Amino acid sequence: AYDLVKNFTWTNEDQNLVAKYIAEDKMTPEAAAKKWVDANRAKVDAWLKG
Repeated sequence: AYDLVKNFTWTNEDQNLVAKYIAEDKMTPEAAAKKWVDANRAKVDAWLKG
């Protein structure tokens, strides 16, 4: 968990896209997060590297 918190970066574009999934596309927050993570696997993997 420490590595994730230390390495985590999220752009406004990232945040806005997930917000769009929730607000406009009527996805649940969990589904929106999964969709974003699936589309950004390399970024997430970089967060998890120690």
